[in-house]
Amino acid sequence: MRQTVEVAAGGAILYARRSRSEDRASRRSSARLRARIKVRDHAGNETLVWSENFGISRSSVGVGDPVPEAFALMPASPNPFRTRTAIRYATTEPGAVRLVVFDAAGREVRRLVDTHLDGGRYHEATWDGRDAAGRDLPQGIYYLSLRGQGLHETRKVVRLR
Repeated sequence: MRQTVEVAAGGAILYARRSRSEDRASRRSSARLRARIKVRDHAGNETLVWSENFGISRSSVGVGDPVPEAFALMPASPNPFRTRTAIRYATTEPGAVRLVVFDAAGREVRRLVDTHLDGGRYHEATWDGRDAAGRDLPQGIYYLSLRGQGLHETRKVVRLR
């Protein structure tokens, strides 16, 4: 499948094209693609103004991938858990994000995420029920705290033995 995107710009047309062989390659788990921008004048003459080869993978965000509408901390799964639980969260804008586990007394027991992340993506962290020193924590109620984009969300998670 050949895809062409055309944009009128100052009397010329800019376009990028993906060839059939590149389209077949993109169905694999990863592929090398070439993007080109050419200027075509009204007489039909084309001039290459930009070309770049790049790699993509199925894990890359692309057209058709869900884009989060809001900064959000989803429920941990499984919950309650014994050995590990997955925590999904969404960011809508790039920026610093911090995901921390607190015990019932409000003490920070583990910092799972403390980094700058891309916006418009879903992310996932895993908690293995251990504290920052690697010690197994007792069963009980813990709180997940997600901060970023000037927002804060908290969810409860239950650890079983």
